Amino acid sequence: MKKVGRIVAPVTMAAVMALSMAGYSQAASAASSSGSGVFTFYTIDDGAGFDPALFTWDARQSQIGIFEGLVHFGPNFSIAQGIATSWKANGTTWTFYLRHNARFSNGDPVTAQDFVYSIRRAVNPQTAAMAHKASSFQGDVPIKNAQKIIEGAAPVSSLGVKAIGNYTLQFTLDRPDPTLLSQLATDMWQLPVDPRVVQGKPESIWTNPQTIVSDGPYMVSSYVQGTQEILKPNPYYYAKVPLQEIKILPFSANANEYLTYQNHQSDTAILTPQDVPAVKNNPTLSKQLHWVQTAVSYTLQVSPSMNPAFSKLAVRQAFAEAVNKQVIANNVLLGTGVPAYDGKVTSWMAPWIAKGALQYNPTQAQHLLAAAGYPGGKGFPTVRILTGSNPDPIAEAVAQMWQQTLGVNVQVDSENWGTYLADMTKVLPSNEVGFTQFGQSAAFPDWKTTMPLNISGWQRTNVPIWSMSGGYQAQYEKLQSYTMAPGQKNLESRMLIAKHESPQVRAVMALGVKAQATNNAALMQKYVIAKNHLAYVIPIYTVNNAVLINPQVHGYYPMRMWLVTPPVWLGYITMN
Repeated sequence: MKKVGRIVAPVTMAAVMALSMAGYSQAASAASSSGSGVFTFYTIDDGAGFDPALFTWDARQSQIGIFEGLVHFGPNFSIAQGIATSWKANGTTWTFYLRHNARFSNGDPVTAQDFVYSIRRAVNPQTAAMAHKASSFQGDVPIKNAQKIIEGAAPVSSLGVKAIGNYTLQFTLDRPDPTLLSQLATDMWQLPVDPRVVQGKPESIWTNPQTIVSDGPYMVSSYVQGTQEILKPNPYYYAKVPLQEIKILPFSANANEYLTYQNHQSDTAILTPQDVPAVKNNPTLSKQLHWVQTAVSYTLQVSPSMNPAFSKLAVRQAFAEAVNKQVIANNVLLGTGVPAYDGKVTSWMAPWIAKGALQYNPTQAQHLLAAAGYPGGKGFPTVRILTGSNPDPIAEAVAQMWQQTLGVNVQVDSENWGTYLADMTKVLPSNEVGFTQFGQSAAFPDWKTTMPLNISGWQRTNVPIWSMSGGYQAQYEKLQSYTMAPGQKNLESRMLIAKHESPQVRAVMALGVKAQATNNAALMQKYVIAKNHLAYVIPIYTVNNAVLINPQVHGYYPMRMWLVTPPVWLGYITMN
């Protein structure tokens, strides 16, 4: 499960990608750029660099055709060959057979050893710590010893990934994982980098197109952060590259994709709710409109506070049941969102998810708040909703519902992204409680992916660490000031969580562990419902993108696992 930061799509967004080449030969170029056309689209550019080992929006763009991993998505979310041409699974062992003619953009061969180097580099906590960013390996793929390496308890060399010769790669897992291929097609950590170029180099190489070497069908010929990126064919790619050029434009708060599309300056556009009625009423544009549900949900999670009000289960459930998600989807988002009932499992993935979820029930919400000692909101502290965009009409709508239904005082703090990141873990004073708006991206619709694989992963993705006790919060803040190895810090943080988690949380976690151990799907659903009833996280809606696509564009299969639904693979796209 991956947190993706703010999510105000479909209201505002921000972004781009990058890459370059070395050892470019004119003959190689002529052989590979045999396609035609220029494809222009928007994507997210955070200016954080295109290192596949780190979790950034730029690195996500590497996943769709600048780098190429073992597999990628094909049409209808099928798994397509990448550098791996075939594979087999035997229990906890997966073996991938690599193509022999794959090359990096500098002409170096892509080998199994390069994959081993790259994956170890992504899992190594030191890589992210040195860059002051998050690792792209989120711990939701059970590679042998990965968790121990993350916690500093095992050497990186013990990771369950090894090369058997130059063109055979083997994964050893801690348990069988039927979603491994889908995870590989989604994640950046499996993308190969050229160790001959990367090893010993500073992180700054990942923001300069002249020093980035990749192995996908396209590479960056020019890049200006926040302005534009131009992709050209990789001269050493093993297959025909269909387009002569791809132009990528960054999202920004001021970007008007609808207008850009109408002016024929882009080939796709994600519409804001305000644009949807005009497009639906346009006979030509309405035929170019596509609806794509994503796997990203807008959620509100309990914020840190010195006030213990949200430590009461009844209070958290009262706030959850006072939100009319359908009204938000219909009246605020105008169809560009659908009600969410879990922060990580979407309704399009698992239709059963709404069953047993905390539904809109204003009368029950009022009774719960009164039973917790706050009848009609009397005596309840001020509630603050912190969001990472300004304005945030969703937060404003939720605030109005809570004020009208629960009688509490609610204030929305809509901040710019940088300020939001600094404020989201600040402890509120004793006269305030609150929620932080956060986007969460789901895993795949296989029930085992919702299970707690280990205590660390479950705690990290299901209960905000700062929603524990005040004692935990104080100790955690002190821990953050320590000078220690990143792995040791991860381990001590996990131990603190275990020490301070509530009996309710412990019981739900035990239910999930049992479902995992017994392979019991019915028990799994019971666990998911119980987890949602804890109400540390209140899911509001799942993004349902309204996307305009130029009818001259073919092979555009949207990446539903992301917020902005870019194409799953740039190599599929052709134009008339």
